[in-house]
Amino acid sequence: MNNLNTIQPVLSAIPAFIGHTEKATDQRTGDLVHKPFKINSLSEYEQYYGGPQHEANLQAIIHETKDPRGRIIRTEVTAEWVGPSSRHLLYYSLQAYFANGGEACYIVSVGDYERLGADLGPGDPTTGTHFFAALKALENEDEPTLIVIPEAQGMGRIEDMRALYDEALAQSQRRGDRFVVMDLYRHDENSQILAEANRFRQYGVGADSLRYGAAYAPNLVSNIPFASPEGRR
Repeated sequence: MNNLNTIQPVLSAIPAFIGHTEKATDQRTGDLVHKPFKINSLSEYEQYYGGPQHEANLQAIIHETKDPRGRIIRTEVTAEWVGPSSRHLLYYSLQAYFANGGEACYIVSVGDYERLGADLGPGDPTTGTHFFAALKALENEDEPTLIVIPEAQGMGRIEDMRALYDEALAQSQRRGDRFVVMDLYRHDENSQILAEANRFRQYGVGADSLRYGAAYAPNLVSNIPFASPEGRR
């Protein structure tokens, strides 16, 4: 009888997700900020990084139908947007990733939830310092083969997004072992896909390292619920 070696399955792609998190704690508060950390499930993500940012502008509205005597005979609850959605998309991205069969991945937290437009370095309005620090830390990791930055599309200006993607692409070119998945810049809630694609090209995102990345659009539509506060009447 021949002895056959068992072929072990090997992950063909290990993504590294970069973005803001509710927390970033392993042994002590904040010790996972700017530190690539490998997880294997959404429950592990929640253990170390918490949950999504609550959508302050997504309100659960309670509608009551009453009979002539004022008694409630029917109650309906609908979710209604009363302002723009949050630009913190990392948690939802991980939800979708694991729900669709994703396995091991790396997380690099850039810090607690904050306004993305303010995440800029003093004296240099075109660089997101926290994101650049996360990319620098990721460069020392050998395992990741994909770089994903879901919140880049919600940065303060498209110049900020370009600088971030250019650095991610440059890292991929230097190492030669990873690829950048990019989103189009979300100019506003009513952006048209063709206009955003043209703007992406006009700003020359990734012009120096095009073979190491690709832009995907439009954003996926899913039934993953947003995190919202308690309903109100």
